[in-house]
Amino acid sequence: MICKKCGMLQVTYSATQYQYLESGLETIYLEGITLVTCQWCSTKKPQIPNLDLLDITIAESIILKPIRLSGAETRFLRKHLEYSLADWAALLRLEQETLFDLENQMEVITPQFDLLIRLLYVRLLEERSNQIIVQNLTDVFSEIDFDTENNLIVLINLGTPPKYYYLHSSKVSS
Repeated sequence: MICKKCGMLQVTYSATQYQYLESGLETIYLEGITLVTCQWCSTKKPQIPNLDLLDITIAESIILKPIRLSGAETRFLRKHLEYSLADWAALLRLEQETLFDLENQMEVITPQFDLLIRLLYVRLLEERSNQIIVQNLTDVFSEIDFDTENNLIVLINLGTPPKYYYLHSSKVSS
């Protein structure tokens, strides 16, 4: 393979863990992934066999996360549903600037807003897929700890089916 950035030869290898910044989330790491890396400019490109399934797995890990959502996670959910900032703000009856500030962590996400985003995401996804996405939603959401510091990362093993694990950020190897 030839690198699109510099035109030189690329090498393929398997990575133990890969921080998947392409998701827009700093907390997502992939395990069992193949990377194509340029020998010359060090550009790395992950080879993801089923991007839609990975996005669904990331969204599920966000929805079921046992602590408060980050602004980036709320943005990921909005984008996964293919809503623009303007359309999502209108649906939530918020000013676009307020939603922008929440997604960019310039304003604190309250427990009420966090739950609203999770519930709305689940409901819209269920409506689109015509199936129940999360069982025992009340039980799951009642267990969320809104007081714990958000230091969890998500490690996704790309096996079939993909599985995710929550880890404290200190447990991830770089």
